[in-house]
Amino acid sequence: MTLEDTEADACFISLMAAVIEPMTFELAQQEANADHRTEQQDMMMGGFYEGL
Repeated sequence: MTLEDTEADACFISLMAAVIEPMTFELAQQEANADHRTEQQDMMMGGFYEGL
């Protein structure tokens, strides 16, 4: 691997990080919201599913 290859890789990684990091944050936020909704639904059902 040459120095040019290494520099090109570093440039690509820095460009992709700017795209991927916000997407990762958004997915984590969506997952947290879904978990919260599931917990709320479980509380509303009052253990209905536990008896099945």
